[in-house]
Order: sequence, then structure tokens, then C-alpha cells
Amino acid sequence: HAYSPLIYFEWPLDGWYRGFRTSLVDADGRVLPRSLMHHVTGVDFDRRQLLNGEAERFMAAGSETSDHVLPRIFGVPMKGGQKLAIYAAWHNELGRDFDGVYIRIAMPYIAASALIKPWSAFPVYMDVNDIAGESNAFDVPSGHSERHFEFTMPIGGHFIAAGGHLHDFGRDVRLEDVETGKVLARLEAIRDTAGHLLAMPTQKFLPFGLRVTGGHRYRIVGEYESPQATTRPLGGMALMVGLFIPTDPSQWPALDRSDPHMIADLETLPGGPRATAPVIGTMQRSDP
Repeated sequence: HAYSPLIYFEWPLDGWYRGFRTSLVDADGRVLPRSLMHHVTGVDFDRRQLLNGEAERFMAAGSETSDHVLPRIFGVPMKGGQKLAIYAAWHNELGRDFDGVYIRIAMPYIAASALIKPWSAFPVYMDVNDIAGESNAFDVPSGHSERHFEFTMPIGGHFIAAGGHLHDFGRDVRLEDVETGKVLARLEAIRDTAGHLLAMPTQKFLPFGLRVTGGHRYRIVGEYESPQATTRPLGGMALMVGLFIPTDPSQWPALDRSDPHMIADLETLPGGPRATAPVIGTMQRSDP
């Protein structure tokens, strides 16, 4: 991979954003293959993730995921002046160079002045290789393998939808109840006959949502089935991002810029001292 620079901006007004649409074009506006973009990620420096002290990822899209725009009854709350950044990870396996490539991102929103206010929902990031300040990629051995990460929900609420990310030979990513072993959500990869990833589905839990309890233990699990005879170094990722409506949004853990998780997270962003890939592009990096 190679990263784009972090592109910083501030959210312009109070309200809610409803999702995103992404496209890749060249300098002449011609649409390019989505596979050039391994993923594009949005970072919110003013709100922390629910499950750890790292900066919230307010949006994420991979080459295998479709665009996501919520119904108008839901939205992710944002304040004017909230400090954000977006970056992309490039991955070109098409055998030829591309010049002047742009990723266009459109984010529909609802202003705070709207007569009908949406339900406030928040992204919750769940990764099987959740190690502060480290890459979330892991080795994929030959044959069947699984990797998991257990966590305690800090607060209760309901998931209304979930999407996921895997690499080639990934079979599924799922959310389980640790105490009962029950599978609460499963996203099965859409693959070709050789096991290469084609797409990942989105699971919706409407109309009542998937209830999770504060203080309860859960587990995120990623499953792979590799036909290759040898281990694929750092060949795997497995994560799920759920859209979550807290029972009490005021109980969302407060951001702490001195938290070691936050410090390690910032160091691994593009241009940071612990980033896992070089930065390409001409945007000059500046501190948020």
C-alpha cells in the first residue's frame, strides 16, 4: 500500500451526516476502477471510539464495499468546527500506472435547523486485531484459521446496521456473545471460486435493532480459509463497523488526548513515525 497525505478540514455546521458516496476519477473526470482504492478513512479528532481511546473513524469504505447513505430518520451527530481528516490507502494491481487520480467523497447531511430531527447514531469499530498503535493486518496460515478479540461494551444500546472488511480468502466476520456463544451478527464474504474477495454485505437490524448491554462481554471473530500452501504474511484483516444508537448518548466515554491509545493511534496515521506505508502526494501535512 501507499497512503495519501492526511487532508484536514472542519465540519462546517451543527447537524448530522447521513453517510457517504465515493468514486474514483482521473484528471479528465473519467471513472476509474474502484480497486485502486484499498480503503478511504475519515478520522474525527474530537470524538473517541467507543471501545478504546483512539480517535473515532467517522467513515470508512473499502474497494469491496458499496456506498452507504442512511434513511433520513438516522444521522451521525456533528458540531460545527469539529476537527476531521480523510486519507486513502492506494493499492494498484492492474499492471499499469494511473496519473491524476482523485477520490470524490459526497456526504449528505441534515442541518440542526431541520424541522424533523433524526435519531443520533454513532459508528462503532470492532477489529479482531485491535492493538493500539499497531497495524491491524495479520498473517494468514494455510487452511482454516480464526482470529478474535473480546471486549466489554461500555454502554448499552442498539445496533441498527453493520458492515465489514476482509481480505482475499476471508470467509466471514461475526459478532458473538461471549457468555452464551450466540452469533449476533455474521457478514459472509462474497468470493469467486478461487477465494478472492468480491464484496462484503451490509446487515440491517431494523425495525428494532440488535440490543447490546453495557458491562457485557462480546467477541468479534474473523474466519479465513486459505488454499495457499504457505502463510501469507500480513495477508489478513477482519473488522466490523456497526451503527449504534446508545440508550444514553451522554454516557459516551470522553475523549482524552493524553490517553496512550490516542497517542499511539495518531503516530500510525499517514506521515506519523509509526505509519506502516509511505505517503505519496503533494498535500503538506499539518497538525490537527
